[in-house]
Amino acid sequence: MGVPPPGPKGATMGKLNAKHWRRDKFGFLSTLVETFGDIVGFDIGHSPFILVNGAEHIHALLFKREGSLRKPEFVKESNRGHWGDGLTTIDGAGWRPRRQLLRPAFRAAPVAERLPVVAELT
Repeated sequence: MGVPPPGPKGATMGKLNAKHWRRDKFGFLSTLVETFGDIVGFDIGHSPFILVNGAEHIHALLFKREGSLRKPEFVKESNRGHWGDGLTTIDGAGWRPRRQLLRPAFRAAPVAERLPVVAELT
């Protein structure tokens, strides 16, 4: 395992971070990036987080190192109650075939007509 990223961690910082997070989420995250760089470890309350900022880092994480990522159990459990097993509740080899089934729905032509709705809701 590599060196953990820099950032404000620990019980005292977790409480302080939670206060700043509730007040201004984007301001809090922007300050982290300005202070610690594009990859930051931090706690909110007792929960640890890692912020990965920037297109090149996101690409490396989601495309080059996707195999090392796992969904937290609490995410799987909360989603399983709504939809059963699917993209949000399974990992690895079981996830890939289901992802392939959905890929055509996200090509440019089918998505283009829905972009105004996506922009409005965003």
